[in-house]
Amino acid sequence: MRAPAFETLTDSQWIRVFTRAHGSREAPLLAHSASELVLDARPAPLRLDAASIDSLWERRTASGRGALIGGLVGGVVGVLIATQAVEEGETAPADYVGLLGVGGAVGGGLLGALIGRAVPRWHRVYPP
Repeated sequence: MRAPAFETLTDSQWIRVFTRAHGSREAPLLAHSASELVLDARPAPLRLDAASIDSLWERRTASGRGALIGGLVGGVVGVLIATQAVEEGETAPADYVGLLGVGGAVGGGLLGALIGRAVPRWHRVYPP
């Protein structure tokens, strides 16, 4: 039952496990198999039997969510800047508004992805 969840892990990635005997532990993964995980716990590696693990989490980043939010905000800001840049009483050309909207979305998306990359998110692997 736990083996498919353990197969998705890679060595040296950060994981969080909870067992009744050891509580909650966060550490890089040294080695894994279908029956055992070995964590880089200090001062000595910690071997955990797969049957004793109650929950298993892997560390990821929020870069995708950051890119989405940054792209939306950047696009709106680009459109607002384009519509405010024209003189009063004039209508902004559609290509100008579109260009600044797309440019703002791309720039905001890149900035959001960079910020999101620095934000850790834990994803539960077991139980699914």
